[in-house]
Amino acid sequence: MLDRNGNVMLCVDNLLNGFPCMVVVFGCVACLLMIVLPKSLSVVLTIVYVAFILYETLMFRESGDARTNFVLFSYAGKFLKEQSVRVGVINNIWLFIPLGTGLYRWFQKKWVLLIPFVMSMAIETTQYITGLGIAEFDDVFGNTMGGWIGVLVAWTWLSRKMSLKNRA
Repeated sequence: MLDRNGNVMLCVDNLLNGFPCMVVVFGCVACLLMIVLPKSLSVVLTIVYVAFILYETLMFRESGDARTNFVLFSYAGKFLKEQSVRVGVINNIWLFIPLGTGLYRWFQKKWVLLIPFVMSMAIETTQYITGLGIAEFDDVFGNTMGGWIGVLVAWTWLSRKMSLKNRA
């Protein structure tokens, strides 16, 4: 994003898009905090993270006519050839990993697996209706997979923690 003078603005979106490794670092730190903090703080962090996802996916997008890509895995052929495609796919997955971690820590129920899919569909539908960004099935798939990975991370951590507690 650029400011009025055409200079690059210092903002979260530019930091994460300019340094793709920061998405992974940010995601790992968020997941770790959601797992190790007391549950009440983890819940607050999860709510804040949902707001962050909405900010990242709906704010500062190019607006215009509704643009769509309803072809699932449309980037498969470009994934190994184009870094921008790899960054986009990885960002879509990593964006939702902390969400899945926080949701499972909060509720500890299997139904939380539905929330990343429903939330991603809502975001893509909003993008389609408003013309903000591009509504893509690939984004829904990547976001959902990321949420499920986050649930798996939290489930593994909490299961191991309970197992160690029961041994003691």
